Amino acid sequence: MNISYKLALLAALGLAGTLAAQAQSINSSYVTGDLLVGVYDPTVANTEVVDIGSFSSLQNGETWDLSSLLTSAGFSSTLNAASQFGVVGYQTVVGSTGDSIYSTDASQPPSLLRNTRFTAMPDVNTLGLNEGAQLIPSPYINPGVDWYSETLAGSSSTLFADIGYQVNATVGNAAQLWTTVANNSTPSQDSTFTLNPSTEVLTYGTVPEPSTLGLFGGAGVLLLAFRNKFSRKQA
Repeated sequence: MNISYKLALLAALGLAGTLAAQAQSINSSYVTGDLLVGVYDPTVANTEVVDIGSFSSLQNGETWDLSSLLTSAGFSSTLNAASQFGVVGYQTVVGSTGDSIYSTDASQPPSLLRNTRFTAMPDVNTLGLNEGAQLIPSPYINPGVDWYSETLAGSSSTLFADIGYQVNATVGNAAQLWTTVANNSTPSQDSTFTLNPSTEVLTYGTVPEPSTLGLFGGAGVLLLAFRNKFSRKQA
């Protein structure tokens, strides 16, 4: 096969994979290793917890439409300016010190994203097993299983107090995702999550600009041209 044609084919396949990664379904059953997105609005009685799949499967430009879930939980079609969202998850490696915590954190770098945060794994698991709309309990009763109680104000408040980002934050509401391994190593930075307050669409990393999408289409045209040229040479 002509080398130029092969390169064009591989490039086009890669671009197609990038585009396909942008439309993601929401998981229906939680397993360890999945990431949980929580949304909190002080004017709404519920918080919403959504399972978006495993950390290892994340790809740049992926999006999740949370609008229908948030609406069913009592949120309006446009998020309140005071709304907050965050992402958290953990991965357990049996017989290893490689257990990992994944978390957005507004502090730079996260001051509490070390071994102490691994004590909150049960809280993350509780959220995962109770994903969906959760009623925020009265402050006069025991904390519940909702996002607010389990992170921002509940038993894990000292561990995940900085997890939330306001959706109308000055810097594009970009929530930096961090990873740390259970060896007290320095947390490492991953990409960011953003939540559009108008469309209620969550994005990991960056979505290609329209001009970039045009380039993708151009790549497809070039691929067809290479294929036709190759076919003529073989005739």
